[in-house]
Amino acid sequence: MAKSLRCKFRKRMRNVKREKYGKKELERLKTMIETSGGQDQEVKEIYKVKTAEELKEEMEKKAEDTMEHSGKSFHPVTLKDEDGHYPGWMNQRAIKRHKTYLKKSGRVKTKPKAKGKTGKKK
Repeated sequence: MAKSLRCKFRKRMRNVKREKYGKKELERLKTMIETSGGQDQEVKEIYKVKTAEELKEEMEKKAEDTMEHSGKSFHPVTLKDEDGHYPGWMNQRAIKRHKTYLKKSGRVKTKPKAKGKTGKKK
């Protein structure tokens, strides 16, 4: 059997391992930069060490940017936009289920199909 990713003990041990090897990796990076002797300014720019506060600020800025609305609005009952399309997160099964719900509830009237016309010409 596979090892569970949700196991509390294994999660805790992975976090300990991550911290331990993170420190070693950081020290190794610092020594690499020092041994390059300042010849490669690009290397120093690539491996810039950031503090936890700087990382938190960056994450907050990204979160603020992503929270902005795309501008499309969907009808609250039919869940369609002005072009008649469903939202991108809605899969075909959910669309079908929603359509049957709307038909049964009678909230949206559907057009009756034309009977008797087959489209054949004589």
